[in-house]
Amino acid sequence: MRVLCIFENAKGMTAQDLRVLKERALVTAAPFCVKVANVRVSPLYVQLDLLSDLPFGLEVATALERLSGKLVEWLDITHGISVGDEIAEKAMRLFNDTRYWESQEALEKLWKEGRTEPERSALQGLILAGAALVHAEKGEVDVCERMLRRALC
Repeated sequence: MRVLCIFENAKGMTAQDLRVLKERALVTAAPFCVKVANVRVSPLYVQLDLLSDLPFGLEVATALERLSGKLVEWLDITHGISVGDEIAEKAMRLFNDTRYWESQEALEKLWKEGRTEPERSALQGLILAGAALVHAEKGEVDVCERMLRRALC
């Protein structure tokens, strides 16, 4: 099972806090047999990707809330993100809400539909820009800069 937990960034965390945040999240999730695969921090949200071989519920998120803030959204992404029919609109809303990883996933669905040029190239640039910002949220500034250069080419 794979779940994306999105919490308020009530404590004003930044990418510099990632190492400590991930360590605390791992310790908090371990009693539930849940692993923390990824941690991303934006000015508004802290996002944790949680993994387990066993099903798990909101009790994990409740325990993790003390690390950053209130749970905003719990998404079961075991089989990918489901964004419905209005993919582009949802991707734009997610991007503007600093939820870059989800936005990028939604845009990839459009890109894979086999759109024609120049729409396909524009989507690829947006996907790369979103991916770059995900790396920034993970404190990987050098990767972010490289990906932004690619997004603009």
